[in-house]
Amino acid sequence: MKISITNAVALNGGDAAILTGMHEMFREAFGPEVRITVFDKNPEVSAVLFPDMEFRESPYFLLEREPAWAAVIPSWKVQRFVTGLLRRLRKAGFWASVWKVRIFGGGAPHWMPGPALRRSLEAYLDSDAVVSAGGTYLVESYSMAPQLFDYRLAIRLGKPLYLFTQSMGPFRSPWNRKKLYAAFRHARLIFLRDPVSLEHVRSLGKLETPLVQAADAAFVLREQAPLPGERAPSPPGRFKVVVSVREWGNFSHLGSEAGMENYKKAIRDAVSHLVTDHGAEVLFLSTCQGVPQYATDDAKLATEIVLMLGERERRQVSVHADFIAAQGIREMLSDCDFVIATRLHMAILALTMEVPVLPVAYEYKTAQLFERMGLGEWVTGIEDMDDAFCGRVDRFIERLPALRRTMLDFAREESARARMPAYMVREDLAGGRFPQIFASS
Repeated sequence: MKISITNAVALNGGDAAILTGMHEMFREAFGPEVRITVFDKNPEVSAVLFPDMEFRESPYFLLEREPAWAAVIPSWKVQRFVTGLLRRLRKAGFWASVWKVRIFGGGAPHWMPGPALRRSLEAYLDSDAVVSAGGTYLVESYSMAPQLFDYRLAIRLGKPLYLFTQSMGPFRSPWNRKKLYAAFRHARLIFLRDPVSLEHVRSLGKLETPLVQAADAAFVLREQAPLPGERAPSPPGRFKVVVSVREWGNFSHLGSEAGMENYKKAIRDAVSHLVTDHGAEVLFLSTCQGVPQYATDDAKLATEIVLMLGERERRQVSVHADFIAAQGIREMLSDCDFVIATRLHMAILALTMEVPVLPVAYEYKTAQLFERMGLGEWVTGIEDMDDAFCGRVDRFIERLPALRRTMLDFAREESARARMPAYMVREDLAGGRFPQIFASS
């Protein structure tokens, strides 16, 4: 069995946690001999960070890449014309190759533009299934062109297409709605993290494709945890708290600059309060840090916030700035009392270690997770961060024992639900049928 996972961004630690969970569950479902190829935007760097995974570069990004020699063209207008023309010719040659393979069979033709592109197409051709990775990328704040390209490629090659557990939408653009509906009609199964995403997909029109609610793949990483009674919280004055932060530019009520200033100030005040009034040790840690090739490094923002603290407070605060994979993050969280998490997958990794989480939501996916947990009251929207956040931290500390039990039970259930999609993919490939009733599951 050979599975291609597309639309992966392994340099994002949250997406890497999803990938790790997907690898584990596919090996459970199909056996250790299953071969998994991951299509990524930066396969060389990803392969260094995750040597146990096999990476290929997505054909979309290979086709979009400008040749190095284009930089020597003195006129930017001529450069844009030449590279645009070259890109259109490469794409035409690529889709002609796909057409040739689909109609006449065989491997990728030698006249395809570039050996890397041939290798990527060969990997697609060798696949028994194409699985679009879990996460959050089918939202209109990001370009959907790479994903739509991959869906089109899988469909044209006649490969079974599955959309793994993710949040998506809302879809307001008529063009996006048309293209996504066309792709979703050909998918075999679509897995969604929350009912809001389910409604976003249903709004596109009637689909025969089963829509299935499941848990985020990163919950598969949960180890066998001790019983809640075996792990008492640290006494006051000995708290260890981990904080994850991130830049955000999509504030709807405030401008980006004002919104980020409010957010940074609220985090600074909360950290100062934890150190001064609770004697806590605070560590800034994120799933997105320490990778220069990735667009975001949360450690930079964390350092900026730490510098806003007083000198005495900074003695009990540190920033972990290096890259660390999901299992390493989980180990660092093992002796933590609770986490203040803006990154969704920092929250999920903490939950897999039965560590309580006080969430800050920048997208609805975080609010949906905690509402399903029955703890939606603890979610603070990133636009609502203000002086009152310190009071919420105090109330959270008071409720830690009960919150830990609730979150532990939820994480156990999510770990089981997270594995379900891999087995459904296996059954579907074996000829199983999944009625539309799954859409309400």
